[in-house]
Amino acid sequence: MNAIVTILGGWRATAFAAACLALLALVGYQRTELWSRDRTIIDLRAAADQHAAEDASAALAAQTAARATEQQQAAAFAATERQHAEELTHATETATAVADGLRTGAIRLRAELTACRATAGVSKAAAVADDDGAELRAAVARTVALGARCDAEVRRYQSMLRAER
Repeated sequence: MNAIVTILGGWRATAFAAACLALLALVGYQRTELWSRDRTIIDLRAAADQHAAEDASAALAAQTAARATEQQQAAAFAATERQHAEELTHATETATAVADGLRTGAIRLRAELTACRATAGVSKAAAVADDDGAELRAAVARTVALGARCDAEVRRYQSMLRAER
C-alpha cells in the first residue's frame, strides 16, 4: 500500500485518485441506467404506436360495419316504403272494386249492413237522398279502403321494426 501511495504522490493524491475512480464508476452506472431507461421509453413508444394503429384499424372496421348496416337498413326502409305505396294503391283499387261490385250486385252485404239500407228507407228525406243505397255503398267502400290502408300501415311499421333490428 505504501508503494501505491508513493507512486501516486502521497495520501492526498491517493484519496483524490480513489474519489475519481468512484466518480467514474458512478458515472458509468448512471450512463447504463440512462441507456436502459431510453430503451424502455423507445419500447413503450413502439407499443403505444402499435396499439394506436390497432385502435385505428378497429375503429375503421367498426365504421365500415356501421355504414354497411345503415345502408342495409336504408334499402330495407326503401323497400318497405315501395311496398306500402303499392298497398295503398291496392287499397284504393279494392275500395273501388267493392263499390262497383255493390252497384252491380256482384257483391252482397251481410245482414247487419243490409239493415242499414232498410232503415234508410223509413225516412222520406233519407229515401230521396239514398239513391238506392248509393250512400251505403260509398260508406262500405270507404270502410274497406280505410281497413286496407290501416293494414298497409301496420305491415309497414312491422317491416320497419324488423329492418331496424
